[in-house]
Amino acid sequence: MSVQITDLSTHFRINDTVTQERRHISKHKLNVRAHPEGFITFHNGMDMIFEIHEDDVSFPVHTDVYDLLDQVYFCFNPAPVAIAASNVNTTDFQTAVALRNIPGASIINIMSYANNLQLGTERLLWNDSTNVAHPFVETPPSVAAVLTIVSTSVNDTAAGTGARTITVKGLNASFAEISEIVTLNGTTPVVTVSLFIRVNNVIITTAGSLKHNDGEITVVHPTPSQNLAKIEAIRGLSAHALYSVKSGFTFILNDITFISGFNGGTSILFRMYERNLTTGIHYMKNVFEINGQSEFNLSQPITVTSGNEIFWTGEKQSGAGNGDAYLFTNAILTDNTLI
Repeated sequence: MSVQITDLSTHFRINDTVTQERRHISKHKLNVRAHPEGFITFHNGMDMIFEIHEDDVSFPVHTDVYDLLDQVYFCFNPAPVAIAASNVNTTDFQTAVALRNIPGASIINIMSYANNLQLGTERLLWNDSTNVAHPFVETPPSVAAVLTIVSTSVNDTAAGTGARTITVKGLNASFAEISEIVTLNGTTPVVTVSLFIRVNNVIITTAGSLKHNDGEITVVHPTPSQNLAKIEAIRGLSAHALYSVKSGFTFILNDITFISGFNGGTSILFRMYERNLTTGIHYMKNVFEINGQSEFNLSQPITVTSGNEIFWTGEKQSGAGNGDAYLFTNAILTDNTLI
C-alpha cells in the first residue's frame, strides 16, 4: 500500500495530516536511514530533513522510497513490525522500475537512426537503408488491419538458419496493447491474426543456427499501404522513432540523446511531435539543432497520455558530411492509477 506525501510549502502531509515542519528538499538527493529504535530519518546531504515514527502513520514499516515527477512516494507494509535497515530500499524510482519492482510501470527505450538525411527535407527517424521517407508523419494508418510480414532472405523461415519467429507489439483499434508471435516464411509474405493500428516494436523471438535474421524483415500495414517497421539484416530489432501510448497509461520522457553525422560538421534539426490517435492532429512539442552529440536530461519530464503518440523527425541543416542522425530516449510507461 502506498502513502503519498505531498510537498506543501513548509509542511509534509501524510494523507492530508500535517506531521512535521521541514526544511528544503532537493529532488533526487534524499538519503534514508533506518534506526534500530524504530524510526526512519530522511536527509539532504548532512542535514536531517524530517523523520517518521511508527505512530505517525497507520502502516509504519518502510520498504521503498521513490521520487516520481514532483511527488515523493513512501510505501509501507500493512503489518506493524519493527523497522530494520534491511527493510529500506533507497533505489531511485527509475532503477526500481527497470528491476520490475513497481507493478504497472516499465522502462521504454526508443532507439532509432536515419542515414543520409537530405538538406531541407524532414523525415521520420527510422532505419530504412534505402533512404525512403516514412509516410507515417503525414499519412498514419487510419484503421486497424492485419499486417503483412516478409523477409528478403529464404533463410528467415520456420526451419531456417535465420529468424524463425518474431514478436510484433502495438495497439488495436481501441488503443489497447496487443502482441503476436508470427512464424516467418522467408520471402513469402505472412499475415498476422490480430488487427493492428500501430506498431511500437518488432523483435526476433526464435532463430536458427545464425542466431539472427538473415534478411531485412518488413512489417506492412494496408491502409494506407506502408511499412510500419523494419528489422535490418542481423539486427534483430526494429528501430523507428515513434511510440503510441496504450489505453490507461502515460508515457513519461526523462532524457534524450541526439547524435548528428560526424563528417563535415553536419548540423541536424531534430523535431519532436505529439499526435492524437483519434483525430490525427499533431503538433510540435520541441525542436533541437544538433552538431555532434548532445544529451538532454529534462528538468521537467515530458508526458504523453493514452490515446496519443510521440515521434521524432530529422532534417539536415548544413555541413558537407553525411546527414546521419541517431536518437536514444529513456522513458517510463506507467499505469495511470500510479499517478
